[in-house]
Amino acid sequence: LELEVTKLQQTESRKQRSHILIQKGALLDKYLDAHHLSIEETEELLQLFSNFIKEKRPQRFNKST
Repeated sequence: LELEVTKLQQTESRKQRSHILIQKGALLDKYLDAHHLSIEETEELLQLFSNFIKEKRPQRFNKST
């Protein structure tokens, strides 16, 4: 029974993560007009701006520790 509960929790967690990733991908396409780019091109685009964004983003968007 505990194994079944654990499996259900893992499945639900995986579904939530998938949903979040899909939403973030949609936002990436929307705001960076990246829908026509391949996965590799999208990664290259993100790498170009990654350091700039990390340095300039407001504190409230930084990871809490």
